[in-house]
Amino acid sequence: MAFIEECLELKKATFYSDKIVLHKRKGDITIMLKEVDRFDYTKPSFMSFLLAGLCSTGASPGYLLITLKKPHTGKKGAYYMRLKYDDYCRLPSDYSMKMNYSSS
Repeated sequence: MAFIEECLELKKATFYSDKIVLHKRKGDITIMLKEVDRFDYTKPSFMSFLLAGLCSTGASPGYLLITLKKPHTGKKGAYYMRLKYDDYCRLPSDYSMKMNYSSS
């Protein structure tokens, strides 16, 4: 029985069951899942946009914030990317343990 790896390919990133590959202009950035502290995502809705305008806590609506335990390659401690809600729902199941989701 062969192991089939869960994978979600998007324009700006590819989500595997054990890593994320961000596609940037200067080259691909690979982030292992064990290096990630948490993911923050807020579902895009009218109320979320109003609350984001009044007080900015967490990720902006429709964006995925990837916070790392240690700065990756000495550069960034977090990465920010636009993610549709439909794509968020299709993420591999390994990501749900570290996901901080807000639907307000």
